[in-house]
Amino acid sequence: FRLESIKLAEIYENSKKSLQYIHAAFMNQLSVSYAKEDVREVVKYLTREVSFEKNPLSVGAIGYKTASANEHLLAGATIAEDLTILNEAQKTNFAIVLRYADLLKQRGVKSVLILGLSVRADQKDLRLSPSVMLIQYLIQIGVLVSVIDMLYTEDEIRAVDENIILGSLEKDVDAVICMVGHNCFRKISQNEIESTAIFSSQIVIDNPAVFQALKFSDETLYHIPGDGKLY
Repeated sequence: FRLESIKLAEIYENSKKSLQYIHAAFMNQLSVSYAKEDVREVVKYLTREVSFEKNPLSVGAIGYKTASANEHLLAGATIAEDLTILNEAQKTNFAIVLRYADLLKQRGVKSVLILGLSVRADQKDLRLSPSVMLIQYLIQIGVLVSVIDMLYTEDEIRAVDENIILGSLEKDVDAVICMVGHNCFRKISQNEIESTAIFSSQIVIDNPAVFQALKFSDETLYHIPGDGKLY
């Protein structure tokens, strides 16, 4: 494969070695934290069974299943506090959500439309949903938040936070964050997007990359996590 710059090649080589370092540290912590179990068999198979190819860059945790597994490991450990890597991973994923909110606030964004409450596409599931945390934090720092998720009733959306404004694609907002790749969002065409508030908003943050084939106004910053365009 080819990388676009020497800087990216340097990041790649160092990150590859760093992942090995983190992997070894996690395995060592696992053996200490599950002190009553012989984890050597687990360690032997883990490396060849785990795939990172389907781990997209994201605003928040990589799906409910991984976040839930993290919690289960911590809950079952003999000495959970020694699993500092897992504890830090949880804090980091939560912190990424809050970091995006802070960046929008710093840019002077006063209103945000959130597309998708659920943690999983086309499934009604709020467990460990980054959207819920993002919404509550945006409201806390003084940003007006509206929400669209066809899977939830008005009452269910307002139950997340009473200050949520029921969303509309026609209402002007400063920024749009698509958090979940619901099929209804993926079906929005170029013609349809041009008649919505999404097209002319200042910033579009597309977490599941559902709008990457579409064009927005010349003034709109379109950002997919990891593309280096937000700063």
